[in-house]
Amino acid sequence: MHASSHRHRARAEIDELALRLVGEYSERLAAGVVIAWVARCREELLRAGATSNLVGDTEARVREELNVRIPPHSGVSPGL
Repeated sequence: MHASSHRHRARAEIDELALRLVGEYSERLAAGVVIAWVARCREELLRAGATSNLVGDTEARVREELNVRIPPHSGVSPGL
């Protein structure tokens, strides 16, 4: 697979992840907060040299960060 095609597919997968998480956390966090955490965690993993399972590792890290800040179904209003 061509490198640019691989990057495009990986980016699309990260975008899909962000949209899915925005939907899951929509009652507890603003979309921008969730998207920012997806971007931050992805960048941290890339800087650390992660290449395989980037989407799965990003999702796990984002969920950990968001759940520490606002547990699921906590009733806390959006906005960190």
